[in-house]
Amino acid sequence: MTWWIWIIAVLAGAAVVGWALRAGGRAATGNRPYFRDMPFGVAFGYALGGFTLVVAVWMYALSRSADPAVANEFFFFGVLVNFVILAAIAAWVFRLLGRAVGTHGSRKLFRAMPLTASFGVLTIIIYAILAIFAG
Repeated sequence: MTWWIWIIAVLAGAAVVGWALRAGGRAATGNRPYFRDMPFGVAFGYALGGFTLVVAVWMYALSRSADPAVANEFFFFGVLVNFVILAAIAAWVFRLLGRAVGTHGSRKLFRAMPLTASFGVLTIIIYAILAIFAG
């Protein structure tokens, strides 16, 4: 199959699964507002996101395969996943450190800071240190 047929099949499958789960949720909850007011696009997004997550886990497992040919094909995806996990851990530790060290205002700022902002501030600090002490 070509890539276009695969993409169309995945989108159609996500549409069917999203519609079925939304209808099943309405029937199981007695048409409570959470499922009654959920638009089809939201249910489609949940189904597509679930499929994407399953494919990502499958590709990561293939990047850790014992067969060198298979592992080599998905090597960079495995490196990307490892980098994202490492970046999330670094952002969390930096935010935790920022909550404990500094003035009252900066500690309050770090308590309300999302992990993405924490990672951005950490990246800026690393770049500044490298620029200051570069040869």
